[in-house]
Amino acid sequence: QISSNIAYVGLDISAAMLSTLRSKYSSNYNSGQIELVQSPARNLAKLFPAESFDAIILINAAASYAGTPSFVLSNCQRLLKPDGRVFASFLNRTSLRRFTKMKCGPTEVFNTRGANRRLQGVEVIVPTSSEIACRCRRSGLEVVWTRFQSLLGGVAEKSWLWPLELAIRRLTPSLGHTVNVLAHKRAGSLAGRT
Repeated sequence: QISSNIAYVGLDISAAMLSTLRSKYSSNYNSGQIELVQSPARNLAKLFPAESFDAIILINAAASYAGTPSFVLSNCQRLLKPDGRVFASFLNRTSLRRFTKMKCGPTEVFNTRGANRRLQGVEVIVPTSSEIACRCRRSGLEVVWTRFQSLLGGVAEKSWLWPLELAIRRLTPSLGHTVNVLAHKRAGSLAGRT
């Protein structure tokens, strides 16, 4: 749902994803309510001046592809207006998917769904929830909450398994595929340290 009193900026490295967004919200795009920018998230600081946004949303583990957690969060802090909020989704180092593949290090070469498996994936930082909270504080952001999502993400993504996922997630939430954090810019905080 698009609110009529909000201006949106969509940023993605993929022209196909931006085209999908443009098609889905064509009237909002054509009216200028939505601006679409094709660029890696690493370029956020170069694209927009400080204190440009009330909110920044990095969904579907996008924060893991934008650089180190410190880089991502300090750039979000710089781009947020005072009391602005950031929702950032990172791949989770302690996920069930990583355990089943016997991966436990802080980085991983990751291919997205539907990617050509013969091509080299992207190396991403895979932090723990405590590392994300620490990076938030160092960047001048205060954590509102941290949640794990999609326990079976990357393992068995079938709709008929969703009830099982909900039951297991109540017992072992920290095995989720992603760690999502909602944080806000502390009043008077300066640009974060990396």
